[in-house]
Amino acid sequence: MTPNVAWSDNQLMATINAAQQNNEAALKALCHKYEGLIHKYAHVSAVQCEANDIESLLWEVFIRAVKEYDINGDVPFSGFVKSRIKYGQYNAFRKLRKQWQRETFIMDQATDGDNKTMTFEDILAPSDSAETTALANANKKAVARAFKRLMPQQQKLLYAYYIENIPLAQLAKQHGISRQAMQQHKHRALAALTVFFNDELNQ
Repeated sequence: MTPNVAWSDNQLMATINAAQQNNEAALKALCHKYEGLIHKYAHVSAVQCEANDIESLLWEVFIRAVKEYDINGDVPFSGFVKSRIKYGQYNAFRKLRKQWQRETFIMDQATDGDNKTMTFEDILAPSDSAETTALANANKKAVARAFKRLMPQQQKLLYAYYIENIPLAQLAKQHGISRQAMQQHKHRALAALTVFFNDELNQ
């Protein structure tokens, strides 16, 4: 069955049924058909450094979804798979975030006495790179709520870089780490923000 051609409901159900019976060709056909969906949720803006790991996890989620799908039920397969993938993406990022939290990330605990609320505009600098392009037209309230869910160190890092315009090299020097390490921390903070943002939109 050609993945680029629209499948009829009967063809789809027959392929799923065959895949559930361990037919490798059927499972491969389904993987080809939904490859774009997996790629979309794995390669989220700001988390390209983790995309391969996330994609591997999502393929595992997809295969489990195929095996567990009730072909006699009323839930459309596409909706069922998309829901599983979205939930799998969220769990993957949560797992990665726990790993990041365990890593050594020494940030200055001083807050400069600044208690002002950080908003959507505070995070998205107009001149920023593609890292935050996907969020440029996002719901501002959702991003503000997502930002509040970040670790304090991540909030301070993003605020220092995007609002105070402190170069990464300078931030790295302040905290006694390499510029490359600081770049990784920035990527991870943006990744966590993206995850929380998606979670807020889905609530």
